[in-house]
Amino acid sequence: MVTVDQFGEAMLALWKAGLLGAFLAVWLGGLFAGCSNHFLWLFLRRSSRWRRFDRAMRKVMP
Repeated sequence: MVTVDQFGEAMLALWKAGLLGAFLAVWLGGLFAGCSNHFLWLFLRRSSRWRRFDRAMRKVMP
């Protein structure tokens, strides 16, 4: 038989684990998005179309 105190402790532990899991999910998601964005910019900067666009934009907006 589970007492009320044991049930309360179990619910508190589950709530803490869920909160920690949500925090880790948001943090890892942001980290992954930042890394993928960084690599996307690196890839774009190496392409010749990007260089032409960059030069044209610098002429328009120095």
